[in-house]
Amino acid sequence: MPVKGQGNTTGIDFASKTITVVVHGPLTGAGVPQESFRTGGPKYWEQSGPNNGPRLLWGEWKVKVVAVDDKYNAQDALRACNSAAKSAFAIFGGAGTDQIQACAQSQVLRRANVPYVSSGVTESGLGNLPNYFAGSLTYKQQSPLVIRAAKEKGYLNKKWAVVITGTPNFADARDSIAAELVKNGALGRSGKFNPDNDIILTEKAPRDCLTVGNQLRSGGYETVYFLGQPLFFGQCVNQYPTATYTGPGPSFGIQSVADLACRGGAGGFKGFYLHPSPDKATAQAAAKGAPTFTDDIEAGIWGGMQQLEQAFNLIKGPVNRESFISSLAAAGTPGGVLQPSVFGGKTRFGGTGAFLNQITCSGTNGVIKTVATYKK
Repeated sequence: MPVKGQGNTTGIDFASKTITVVVHGPLTGAGVPQESFRTGGPKYWEQSGPNNGPRLLWGEWKVKVVAVDDKYNAQDALRACNSAAKSAFAIFGGAGTDQIQACAQSQVLRRANVPYVSSGVTESGLGNLPNYFAGSLTYKQQSPLVIRAAKEKGYLNKKWAVVITGTPNFADARDSIAAELVKNGALGRSGKFNPDNDIILTEKAPRDCLTVGNQLRSGGYETVYFLGQPLFFGQCVNQYPTATYTGPGPSFGIQSVADLACRGGAGGFKGFYLHPSPDKATAQAAAKGAPTFTDDIEAGIWGGMQQLEQAFNLIKGPVNRESFISSLAAAGTPGGVLQPSVFGGKTRFGGTGAFLNQITCSGTNGVIKTVATYKK
């Protein structure tokens, strides 16, 4: 447990025996309500202990979770994380590639040895950061699993398009899924899938999906790998609802994004998205002792806090930022709501598996159901 004067104990209040952790996520700015980024953490630490009371570290230490809005913007995320470094012991990044990358690469966090744990996103510029940990699969690691899901669910042998934000942060996702499609003999608009013809690069925040919808329609595409802004995803589904949509998590495969896609009357739309956490019902069953989850985002944040508790419990000796980082880097976490992570002193990308969440529409409401669990 924490000991005064031993290592960097910023965020640890010895008088009240409380450790402060910050969660950042897009409470606003992503195009769909994300209030559950705020409520998932307290639901774990304050309501999931004995008799629905607090969950204590080492039998006596409380954890206080403070949620901050990164506004789905890298600069706002960086400001929020740099500010949190002054008062929080550790930071957890829930979603958003640019936001997670900005915080992970922060020199303020690095100099202060702030442990930064996030969902897996890009690998670009993150592999050698000593204080960073991706607790779930990165986009690149998920690409073979996207293909495996397509084979098993019957949509691999279709015409594929890749619709992806054309920024450097998505290059590893783009290149890895293109390589997998070519290797597995997938089709494109004319013959075999061709990265030069069948990848549609989009702006970071497009106004609408009219142009992309026309490209998908003219190409007769039947399967669309989509990775971009959630609001834009909903627009594209409504422009071109006849394809099967697929891709990696963590921004997709969740209820609020499914609702967004179905709201415009997409009707027969179907999607299969990998995700760090399962549907709400499956997560609820796995989260022993948890109160009822409001939605699957809240369940995922609850799972992230479970991952943090498992990381705290790896520490042998005095607890400080340095011992948290060294202990987690050498080992991993056993999982629960989320899949296990394994770092083993070799990598900062510790994800080992993902859930395949199927998206369908019931009227204007999205329906999420976990239909498979994959290991990398």
